[in-house]
Amino acid sequence: MKRELKKLEDELRDEKEANSLATSIFNEEKKSLEEVLKAKLRSLRQFENEFDEFYGKHIWEFKDKEAEAVNAIKKLMWLHAKLKGRDERYQRERVKLHSLIDKK
Repeated sequence: MKRELKKLEDELRDEKEANSLATSIFNEEKKSLEEVLKAKLRSLRQFENEFDEFYGKHIWEFKDKEAEAVNAIKKLMWLHAKLKGRDERYQRERVKLHSLIDKK
């Protein structure tokens, strides 16, 4: 019985050592992965800052040009409607004038 007890104690000790080694390896891998992820995150943030710095001003310039273009199109549409209205009034007046001429 002492042999079995000694054997079980040895197995338990070996299992604890194996668990300790596995935990140690896991923690090292975890730490390594955390460092890699932190480095990737720093790199991503740096890229984001550089992108914002370089393209940000171009994006705002584009948005300004886009707003100017939209305003120009609106003005052209307004002028077109105004000219169309004048043309329609001109045509009505022309018809009235010709009808008056034809009556005389």
